[in-house]
Parts: sequence; structure tokens; C-alpha cells
Amino acid sequence: MKGFEVFDLSGDLGLRIFGESLDDLFVSAALGFYSSVTDPGKILVKTEIGVSLEEESLEALLVAWLNELIYLLDAEGFLCKYVDVKSVSQRHLVADLHGEPFDAVRHECGLLVKAATYHGLSVLYDGGTWKATVILDL
Repeated sequence: MKGFEVFDLSGDLGLRIFGESLDDLFVSAALGFYSSVTDPGKILVKTEIGVSLEEESLEALLVAWLNELIYLLDAEGFLCKYVDVKSVSQRHLVADLHGEPFDAVRHECGLLVKAATYHGLSVLYDGGTWKATVILDL
């Protein structure tokens, strides 16, 4: 099973995210986001950034995770090739992002994502699989 599916909404972008574990779910969310902004196949691993987040719920944690990735791209130009989730629970996430700064020569510009939203947000465990839906504001 692919870790994510993209669906179009009027003026926004939707992600359906899948994972056998919470680790997989958060990795798939990151890959779905980065696939919307550039070609992940052209991202090299040159640096690592640590992320630690704590929120009141799993849904809020997923939104905070995606918004942190958006912030790192906007503020530092950071593109992630792969994610190493160190620990994740219903309220806390610690992960290392491996990638490089955006390079206009090698990286195509995809969508400009402003934020992950709570609109239409869902996270559930169903039939042995974690499933989430999140809307990204463009």
C-alpha cells in the first residue's frame, strides 16, 4: 500500500495518509507533503534537523507536524528526503529529518503550501491500519 494519496480540492490540497504504525503514518504524511512541493527523487541527504513536538491530541500532533515541515521549508528552505521517527505517541513526536536546503537549479517548485488545517481532519485506526485525512491550504 502506498503511504499517501493526493486529492484536489478547490484552492486546497488533500492528503489521505496510511501507515501500519503511528511511525509510518507520520513518515507518510511528510512524504506526501514533500511530494507536493518538489520531486523527492532529486533531494539529497546533506544535513539533519531534529524535531520534537507535543500537542493535546493525535489530530493536533499531525497538524503541528505538517506545519513544522512547512515552517522549515519556508524559513530555512529545508527539503526532507527521509524521516527517522525516534518516538511517537498520541501526544508527542520526536523525529530526525534528513535532507538538504532547496536548490533552485536542481529542485522543481511544486505547490506553495501555506498551512495544514483542521478542516476535514481525521485520524483513526481501522482494520490494522492507521488512516488520516488532512487538508493543506495553498
